[in-house]
Amino acid sequence: MSVTKVEQNTRQDGSMILLLSLLLGVDAIKILQLADFHLDVDYSVTGDNKHMCHNASSGAAGKLGKYGDYMCDAPEPLVVYALREAKRLVPDPDLVIWTGDNIPHIDNYDWNCEYYFVI
Repeated sequence: MSVTKVEQNTRQDGSMILLLSLLLGVDAIKILQLADFHLDVDYSVTGDNKHMCHNASSGAAGKLGKYGDYMCDAPEPLVVYALREAKRLVPDPDLVIWTGDNIPHIDNYDWNCEYYFVI
């Protein structure tokens, strides 16, 4: 996948904000770092946490939390909540740093990556 001109400019602009703030002696800038959401749209509260919390065909389903399980990737409500809280806590960041990767840790990569770009 190629990096678009907008993405290149965004990276350069963010780096420039950080560099200029350091050079100009700005006391503080607001930085928001986001990392490793691993959104899994197939997460189910009735899923099996031994199988990425997807619906269990083996009947070994458990009652999982709406906001996820330690053994599984993040369900959509968790990602939405995290982004809402980030916006509330740092409403006007000077710089957003998005690190890590975001795709789910699943064996079946037959999923629509376009959905993940919307985040």
